[in-house]
Amino acid sequence: RKVSAEQFRFKLYNERLAGRTPESAIDYSDMNIIIESADFEEIAIKGKDVIITGISNLNATDISGAELHGSSLGALTVGEGLLDFRGVDFHTGGSRLRLPYLIISAPTWEDYIDFCDKTTLNLQLQNTIIEPLSAGKWVAELGEFGLQGESVNGIFEGTVNDFAADIVAQLYDSEVTLIGEVQGITAPATMHADLNLNLATTPEKVGNIYRSVLHEEVPQEVAVWLEKT
Repeated sequence: RKVSAEQFRFKLYNERLAGRTPESAIDYSDMNIIIESADFEEIAIKGKDVIITGISNLNATDISGAELHGSSLGALTVGEGLLDFRGVDFHTGGSRLRLPYLIISAPTWEDYIDFCDKTTLNLQLQNTIIEPLSAGKWVAELGEFGLQGESVNGIFEGTVNDFAADIVAQLYDSEVTLIGEVQGITAPATMHADLNLNLATTPEKVGNIYRSVLHEEVPQEVAVWLEKT
């Protein structure tokens, strides 16, 4: 039997951040999400886990401004330190995130306070559309880099600060394949990356990507080299 719910809250409180001004993107160690509406096919309790299946008409907003509208989930399991999403179809602004699975886990909820180092993410992207303004509310780096991605497919495994990824995407009409490992992404000065990048594109499109990521014009010497390529 379907259950409909309106105006309830999911909150993960971090006392170290009490009284702070909300960030421009969601802080996964200090979430405050209002669920405006959601329909559930079934809610069950299995041991210490709560399992919700057939979630549709999901509309929600975090205090940061991150939002979902008209979204759905095949199933959600909530356990100690565990958020296990299956069959994700999230709509947020111009972005559409399709994930067969998204598993966020830590030994305890308290470990979410050190989200970037103690919380593990495992996810698969499938024909996803990323628009930087809206997606950047959920993953700040996407907004900062300003990348517009279509037909994004791949996997991500690890913590934010120590992960492996295998991604294929259409980026400004260019096909990009990225395989590798990254450590310390939240500290760019000491970050280490071992990446294999394959870019099928044209010189003009390389310039568009450069301007989008670095927010500046292509250096003259690079522009000359691109013209000869």
